[in-house]
Amino acid sequence: MRVLLVGNTGYITKEFVQEAFPESEVFIMGNSLLKTERKKHLNVRPFPERDEELEDIFRTYDFELMVYFSNYITFHGTMEGEAEKLRKVLSYCKRSKEIHVIYLTGPEAGYAATTGKTLLVRGAENLCCQYGKMYQIPVKIVRIPYLYSGVYKEDYFYKMFAAIRSGEPVEIQESPDQPLQFLNSMDLAELLEKMSDNWDEEYHYLNVPNVFSNTFRELEQKIKEIDASVRIENKGLIPVEKIPPDDKVVRFKYGWFPKISLLEDFSDIYDQYLDSIGEKERRIDRWKIWLDKHRPIVKIVELVIGFFLFEFLNHLAGNQAQFKMIDLRLVFIVLFGSLYGINYGIAAAALETVSLLAAYEREGVGWTTLFYEPSNWIPFIFYFAVGAICGYVRMKNKENIEFVTDENKLIQEKFLFMRDMYQDSLYDKRTYKKQIMGSRDSFGKIFDITRKLDTVLPQELFIETIHVMEDMLENHAVAVYSLGKNSEFGRLEIASKEIRSEFPNSIRISKYQAAISELEDGNVWVNRELLPDYPAYMAGIRKNKELVMIVCIKKVRSNQMTLYYMNLFKILCGLVEVALLRALEYQEAAKNMQYVEGTHILKTSYFMERLETFHAMQDEMVASYILLRLEHPGKSKEEADQILQHLIRANDVWGISEEGELYLILSQTDKESLPIVSGRLKKAGIITYETGIAQIARGGGEV
Repeated sequence: MRVLLVGNTGYITKEFVQEAFPESEVFIMGNSLLKTERKKHLNVRPFPERDEELEDIFRTYDFELMVYFSNYITFHGTMEGEAEKLRKVLSYCKRSKEIHVIYLTGPEAGYAATTGKTLLVRGAENLCCQYGKMYQIPVKIVRIPYLYSGVYKEDYFYKMFAAIRSGEPVEIQESPDQPLQFLNSMDLAELLEKMSDNWDEEYHYLNVPNVFSNTFRELEQKIKEIDASVRIENKGLIPVEKIPPDDKVVRFKYGWFPKISLLEDFSDIYDQYLDSIGEKERRIDRWKIWLDKHRPIVKIVELVIGFFLFEFLNHLAGNQAQFKMIDLRLVFIVLFGSLYGINYGIAAAALETVSLLAAYEREGVGWTTLFYEPSNWIPFIFYFAVGAICGYVRMKNKENIEFVTDENKLIQEKFLFMRDMYQDSLYDKRTYKKQIMGSRDSFGKIFDITRKLDTVLPQELFIETIHVMEDMLENHAVAVYSLGKNSEFGRLEIASKEIRSEFPNSIRISKYQAAISELEDGNVWVNRELLPDYPAYMAGIRKNKELVMIVCIKKVRSNQMTLYYMNLFKILCGLVEVALLRALEYQEAAKNMQYVEGTHILKTSYFMERLETFHAMQDEMVASYILLRLEHPGKSKEEADQILQHLIRANDVWGISEEGELYLILSQTDKESLPIVSGRLKKAGIITYETGIAQIARGGGEV
């Protein structure tokens, strides 16, 4: 599964990714401490500054799950830019038919008191809901307690710890009795793993409960435990919020509940903060580092101290019966020879030789006696022999261990090399498969285009036509015109947003006589003579051998004036023609079902469907529309319908609301031309009131 994590991603750790999305390809887009690890299928990058980069990412990676981390999951975090960034991401999610969306937000939306912050949170939630409803995106909004971290610089506790380290007072705005609403990120990871594995459409909103009955008063005590000298200024400016009760949905649906309390985890996140700033270094760690650097000196010191210790034991227990059978000097030699090798074994034997000579001297045996009597040499010979043998055994075992370790390391390197080769081969296979399936001329791409154009609503077909044309032709200067019954004028249905202002809302067909004959014959016309006011490419969509639509490409690059490009444009127009004819045939067959009997007035459900499509086109800035509420005093709806049929263009739509009011959608109409249309209708006895999609139930306002 390919997963996109975007937004306030500073809380994401490697452990979080492994717990939440095991065996998934994860793409993190935001402020994160993680680094890209392609072999572990982890890609990390900042949020793109340009829309083109964001579009390329969604086009390259076919995400199956998108998790948006809201700014509201940070306690007292920044709120700027949330809605705009969320809108951008959702606008690209709607192009994927298979993506699921999880929006993680804070608990403010559930508070009883309404404030500016709760309004912002609810607005962001409503934005997700509207996108999910309009574009059939499966969306789940999960309200969670605030996350916390000791390493994320934007986090509330990171800033608190920074104040503590700098000696500044810690300010707490909340009342001491305010409950602590915080959630451990690993608990959240477990919940996300269960949600992604058990996705359903039953619950749109999920509320993660706060199961720990801790307060800010207890938090102050924890702060004092880590630094007793810290000064806490409790403002108490924010009153105690009423937290809604646990609805048990998350507990019973996913078998999940939070397990880690903030107060239990408080000292650990403080240690994480100290580690992150490089100031936590225990004394024992410093000793370990020093000992590792001066290992030979340490061994010599141990040898000397051990010698004096055994000399003390030999002097203390030498007269006891049980120790007369044990040579402590020989034990010392065996010990150091076995621990540190032959050199230290010989050194220990030399020290004990000196000790034995001193013992003989104390008993009155001189060195000349020892030298001239060979039998007295036996203890000294054994000391050096035992030291050498024990040291040799130690050295031999060490060499064997090093040999086996090196051999294992070599085998491991071979294994890792083979595994990397296998993973690279698998990655190349997936890449080539994606390239083949995503190739502009592949069967997979043709199937994908056919699937996208498989719609029975003309306006939806126009949207998909623009997307397909822009994607396949790598051109953002495409427009679609529909022809009326007399074919004298072409009405703009949709155009690329980058160049929409350059396309007129209406064109006279007679101005393009140089191209019309080619279009009527089913061919593509190319502006090879560079005729002024003509587009670079034109193609016709025909029904019963008559033109019903014209597809134009305003301008192209020099390398796109080729036979291949013309043939590709012709194939795409052919696919659009098949889809459009199928849609028109369906509309014709369903006319009696869609329209009020005996009129061209759309019934409420079908009218709202058209209205949402027009609104989506305007939202993508590829078309515009104006919605009017109509009053027809002294006239029946049938009479008003007859008037509209004569005064309104063929690509305009009118229908009836649930309250029985008549509404009119003026396609590709702006504020400047609205008075002309309103005046024409007023002369015919129809009064117009401008309204919007959100006010249709209330009737809107007067023009």
